[in-house]
Amino acid sequence: MPVANTAARNAVVAAYIAALNAIPDGTAENDGVAAGRAAARAILTARLNDGSGSPHTPAYTAVPAAGVYVSTVPFGSAAPQFNHWSATRPFVVQSATQFRVPPGEIFDLSSDAYADAYNQVKDLGDARTRGARPDSPQSDIARFWYHGGVDWQANARLILPGFNLDAWGQARALALMSVSMADAGIANAESKYWYTFWRPVTAIRWASDGNPNTQSDPSWLPFITIPPYPDYPCGSTGAAGAATGALRLVLGTNHAPFTRTVNVPALPLANQMWPAGLPGVPAKAITRTYSSLSNALNEVGRSRVYAGIHFLEGCQAGGVQGEMTAEYIYPRILQPVD
Repeated sequence: MPVANTAARNAVVAAYIAALNAIPDGTAENDGVAAGRAAARAILTARLNDGSGSPHTPAYTAVPAAGVYVSTVPFGSAAPQFNHWSATRPFVVQSATQFRVPPGEIFDLSSDAYADAYNQVKDLGDARTRGARPDSPQSDIARFWYHGGVDWQANARLILPGFNLDAWGQARALALMSVSMADAGIANAESKYWYTFWRPVTAIRWASDGNPNTQSDPSWLPFITIPPYPDYPCGSTGAAGAATGALRLVLGTNHAPFTRTVNVPALPLANQMWPAGLPGVPAKAITRTYSSLSNALNEVGRSRVYAGIHFLEGCQAGGVQGEMTAEYIYPRILQPVD
């Protein structure tokens, strides 16, 4: 088990023991423990054979063509993954297709919308641009959300103490958020592999897409390693949309400020292609402050453009998909009781 996971597990076990020690021994304590264990067993049993066992097989393949997602290796982190995650049974939503996002304007490679999105990520997400300005706000935002900022469990634990919620209330908030993120992830994978839209690195290095307002660059590289699945919609904003959507519903407000510090590793990452002659970017601690949930969600979308790994429209579509998933789930499970 990784060191970080071991530390987290030990912290949970210590908190569990402390909570039990605060309760007098007897029937009430024993019945409570039994109920909790029964609930855990029920969840584990319910998720047996839920379709999540083979998310990457059979392997995704595609004939290279303009607009079509293909493996981004050696520019990306791995061969295509999660092409069968949509076969996973959702927790609450009716099917993986229920919240499929509509087609993007950028799918029309001859359009102004595509040219604008192309040139935006080509400029802002270029490793040469970001690497030359390693401490700029854009570079910090890209690294913060790629390395740890997307841990919405950690973000929520910073947010929830600011509200009048007891332990049960906080547990309910985290559960609603987690289920929303899980189902949004299934929907997101379905949409990604339904549309199979190419990543910026493939688009920008492509010889010609037929749009007079784009200019290919066969030497272009993204600032951060590309995840191994299609561009549209963005998975990180899908998760963030689900998380912020669930929290907004639970808390009854969008105003949920938080500050988070993330220790980000040096660039280039292991096996990451990096522009020749460009110095590496050292590791650092990055602190970001957010005034609201929507403020954080919007920045997640921009971060993927600054990282050079997404077109902006896909980021926006992912956020909407995540929010819609949370809005569907919220009134259907874990309702308060008198």
